[in-house]
Amino acid sequence: MGKKDPLVKRYFLTPGPKNSGVMHGQVITKVDTDHYLVDFHDWIIGALNHERLMTLAEMKDWQFFRSPDAMGLAYKRRPETSGEGASSPSRASGSPAGPDG
Repeated sequence: MGKKDPLVKRYFLTPGPKNSGVMHGQVITKVDTDHYLVDFHDWIIGALNHERLMTLAEMKDWQFFRSPDAMGLAYKRRPETSGEGASSPSRASGSPAGPDG
């Protein structure tokens, strides 16, 4: 059995296209040395929205988390969401984690 990739099964936050807000989801699997299949989720219901192949370069500025709770907490703590009534797909508990821990 090979070494588990540290990004697989991690949750993420990333700026949306053209600063349209924040997108979130989960890394599903590593496809090859430079590509990952990710699921982007709907903020309101937390459901899958669409799958997409992403390169490591495209994911370089993403924040990664071990759980949806940690991701939700990080989203709520973002300065641009305070006071705007932003919704999160999960309860706010847990802690953020980098790709290696």
